Amino acid sequence: SLSMTGDASLTVIGNGNVIYGVDITKATLQSKNGKPLTLSQIKVGDALRVWGKHISGSVQITGTEIKDSSVTK
Repeated sequence: SLSMTGDASLTVIGNGNVIYGVDITKATLQSKNGKPLTLSQIKVGDALRVWGKHISGSVQITGTEIKDSSVTK
């Protein structure tokens, strides 16, 4: 779930209550149905699904695709 947004990043709480920082500068933002979203359409508390590059042992993710399951537009 989304806990905070920044200009080029998101802070999400993942499985096991682990907090991740997600760089979204190169990511596509999409609704649940795959339609494009802007960062302003994503709200704190939304359920997100994040794909990207994650280094084992790190809490940083370089996002490639982010789907907001809370937006069905």
